[in-house]
Amino acid sequence: LPPRCASLVLGRAVELPPGPQALRLLAAVDPDSLEEGDRVELLLAWERCARWVEAQRARAVVAVAGPRPVDRDDFARELVRVALVDCGGSARADVDLARALCGPLAVARAALERGEISYTHARILSEETLPLDETAAAGVAQAVLGGGPRRSPAEFRRAVRRAVIAADPVRAELAA
Repeated sequence: LPPRCASLVLGRAVELPPGPQALRLLAAVDPDSLEEGDRVELLLAWERCARWVEAQRARAVVAVAGPRPVDRDDFARELVRVALVDCGGSARADVDLARALCGPLAVARAALERGEISYTHARILSEETLPLDETAAAGVAQAVLGGGPRRSPAEFRRAVRRAVIAADPVRAELAA
């Protein structure tokens, strides 16, 4: 696309919520045809869409592994591990995070789909709320995702830990 058209296409992609239409438009933009400021905007738009993709991936993992273990061995994790053998990472962690995002941390999956939090933020939330029951974990997610300013992963972890302690001080103390 000519530089002016690329800038217009980028502008339209940025106006859209992350998803297939935004991805299609972003794929048509040549970063080299953009001015410096627009290149930053392109990077941010791709990051928002990558977050949306991660939320869709979590739903697919739960479709394979199920929302909860069906037996003590949780054999469904093996299906995920085999399917993603060349992707690295931990099938156990992938399944646990996906189940949390499609269960008590659904509000975090929605924020991930909108590009408001990163996969790292979602993982931190899942890890830190692990000792809580589902209701308390959902409450923590709601509290920390309540429209605050963007936070680094370290700042986010501290906020989640404070919310976990507030939600269940006894269990948080036992888990520490």
